[in-house]
Amino acid sequence: MRTTSLTFLIKASPIYQVWSSELSGSCEGQKRMLTIPPEKGFGDKGFWDVIPPDTTLHHTIEVVRIVKKDDIPGYNKELMEKVLKEREAQKKLKDEL
Repeated sequence: MRTTSLTFLIKASPIYQVWSSELSGSCEGQKRMLTIPPEKGFGDKGFWDVIPPDTTLHHTIEVVRIVKKDDIPGYNKELMEKVLKEREAQKKLKDEL
């Protein structure tokens, strides 16, 4: 078990999208237990040699702080929207293959 502080931007990565939907409505200081099935995690490919294929992920998450994107120094809304659109297009193409 690892204890790590992590900062992430909602919708920035597929795995964080799952966290985002599960953490929606959370308050600072709240703890959540997340169970992420393989199809919403790393699927049949796994992740390098760290996470084997078809692994169900279990996370205990404590919301330490919530920061609005407008309060992040240097946040570029247009660039982030472009990146998210590109990722969605890549995911759609992958799903079609």
